[in-house]
Amino acid sequence: MMNLLIVDDEPVICEGLQKTIAWEDIGVAVVGIASNGREAIEIIKEHPIDIVLTDVSMPEMDGLALAEYLSDEHDHINIIMFSGYDEFEYARQSFRLGVEDYLLKPVNIDELIALVSRIKQDKDMQQSRQHDHTQDSNPTIAHWIRHVIFQKNVDQTSFPTWVHDYHFRVLVTEMTDYYLSSEDSQSDWKSLWTAYLESSPSLTHTESFIVENHLNELITVFFEKSSNTADNDAIKQLCQDFDNNNVAKLKHGLSSCASGLSHIHYQYQKARDILDHIRHDNKLVEIFHQQAEPKILQIPNNTVLQLQIAILNGDKQTLSETSTQLFEYFQKEALSVNNVFKSLREMEIILLSNIDDLMKKRSKLTLQLQGEPDLKIYNSYQAMEYLLLIDLNVLVSERNQPNKRNWIIHQALQYMETHYQKDIKAQQVAEDHFITPNHFSVLFKQETGKSFSECLNAIRINKASDLLLTTSNRVFEIAEFVGYSEYKYFVKVFKNHKGVTPTHFRALHADTIEN
Repeated sequence: MMNLLIVDDEPVICEGLQKTIAWEDIGVAVVGIASNGREAIEIIKEHPIDIVLTDVSMPEMDGLALAEYLSDEHDHINIIMFSGYDEFEYARQSFRLGVEDYLLKPVNIDELIALVSRIKQDKDMQQSRQHDHTQDSNPTIAHWIRHVIFQKNVDQTSFPTWVHDYHFRVLVTEMTDYYLSSEDSQSDWKSLWTAYLESSPSLTHTESFIVENHLNELITVFFEKSSNTADNDAIKQLCQDFDNNNVAKLKHGLSSCASGLSHIHYQYQKARDILDHIRHDNKLVEIFHQQAEPKILQIPNNTVLQLQIAILNGDKQTLSETSTQLFEYFQKEALSVNNVFKSLREMEIILLSNIDDLMKKRSKLTLQLQGEPDLKIYNSYQAMEYLLLIDLNVLVSERNQPNKRNWIIHQALQYMETHYQKDIKAQQVAEDHFITPNHFSVLFKQETGKSFSECLNAIRINKASDLLLTTSNRVFEIAEFVGYSEYKYFVKVFKNHKGVTPTHFRALHADTIEN
């Protein structure tokens, strides 16, 4: 079980979050409630805490001060922070403190449960790696690498003496634009890299070991009994040779060389950092060097204003042009993909606040950048712009059709009414509207109360009912006409909707045809 602490100065909110959610069902236990940051710290000193769910605005010690304390003293604790629309400045500050998970009031319970479940899953996976053990009485260096690479604080006394003779480099690798690649490419790139590494003659004095960590991340640990820095160039050349000889396009972050296993977690983190730093440019591989503090850019006010006016006017051309200019600005400032994401999410909070104030309404929208997009999957400027344009189109449809259903779902329903006889797929409809299939499914369910297939079946069965009452065509002919290639399946669906078989339905209404 993961331990959760709730921090809010409003007892009603604390009680509601504690009692209305079945935390045990997702493997979480609420072990305490605090009314401010100071009380929270006292509880944390007494009990092991994994996740802190905290409000921003509280007396004595607010959520930002609590987050700062936790990042310094208990960085293993995940922080979920929430506040109102009018407190978007807090969101900007919380991102700088390392708070990645930020929810807007009123808190969407389903979104909160999904977020906590994801955090628990990540922690479970990490613990599983950390507790990896072997029955081998003489474990290999590969065992020790796997055992410690994800651990921040390592007990060096547990290492066998021979481990200290080795020097290590860590290479973190991912496929560029993973979200755009085919399923075959997504599944093949790791095996291609592994095979290439095993067959390469360029690292004759260096051994390697691969650790899998994510769908789109491989960790290659190079180790040797010398600290020859020339091997940096050999590893970089290896990456270049792979790029020249394979369709899969990869990017790599390489740590500096360090002796002993005690530094390997730090090397892994730095290799990830440098990979994030080069995701936006044409570099194939980069070795870690001391970086300046990452830029925290506030998007220019005139850009936010342009987007705001375009959303209110439904001007999609201006939205597209402004988005292009915005990413040119990111490119000029050499902003990492991770910080682009933070800047865009902050900008959306401001947009939502400004537009809702103008229209005197508060709306709950499913926005891609306000969720938790996986930045190893959406790992380029192109991917970030793709998600931004999805969100901007959602905002346009919401603001300019306040009394109608979402324009994407409205068009989808019109298409289904017209083309119900064809083999319609939800995925194709989603792609035609530049929206992810998962987002389309969620949006469709929210707008109609039904799934795509349920709605399509309802349209087809209504059409079939009309034909049964107004024509003398045979039932199997009507089934084929309305889009069902399998007669038995048509009868089953029809009975589910009408309570009787098509033949019985026609018999019950026989006088309708006669008249």
